[in-house]
Amino acid sequence: MESNEKIILTKSESRAAHAAQWLVTALIFVNAGFALFSFREISHIGVRWVVFGAALCVASVLIAAAFIVLFFKCFVHIKPHKKHYIVLLIVFFLAAAVEIWRGAYFAADLFGGSREVVTNEFTVAPAATVSPKSATARIILYADGEDMVFYVPKSVAAELREVPLNVSPEEYVKAISENGLLFHSKQISIKYFPYSNIFEEARVVQ
Repeated sequence: MESNEKIILTKSESRAAHAAQWLVTALIFVNAGFALFSFREISHIGVRWVVFGAALCVASVLIAAAFIVLFFKCFVHIKPHKKHYIVLLIVFFLAAAVEIWRGAYFAADLFGGSREVVTNEFTVAPAATVSPKSATARIILYADGEDMVFYVPKSVAAELREVPLNVSPEEYVKAISENGLLFHSKQISIKYFPYSNIFEEARVVQ
């Protein structure tokens, strides 16, 4: 038979319960922000996004750590709803583990810096295929034995489209590589952050 006895918490326990609610809400908002950040094309351009991604990971880890400390300091002694708090503890532990794993990529880029590749085998998305509402265009290139895909600002894409092919327009087919990309008469340099795959800059080097 279930008890109808009202659960009474002490002031400190009540404050801890309210703090837990805020921490859950904060974790949801931070991870929702990260999801939005991850799926925006513009978030894949510039070092500021490496910093922003790292900051979101740090914020999420701190929130998770705060709840873990709160649990062992307060909730472990509260019998009412203890099972609920144990479930939340597991959720926060998992969140912290995921954020540490995800944040390691941004940290590696922050401390390791960007990487540069140089190639003349690349294809820029035709201007006609880029939505007028988009701030970016896609570039696919082949360098160091692998295909790479980056979102670049429209102005950069327009500049790269001007790089001539290594053959005359009539021999266009001969410019198509075995990777389905185009060979150009000049090479381009692409700087990017290798772990988060965030684009930094592009320039024609030859």
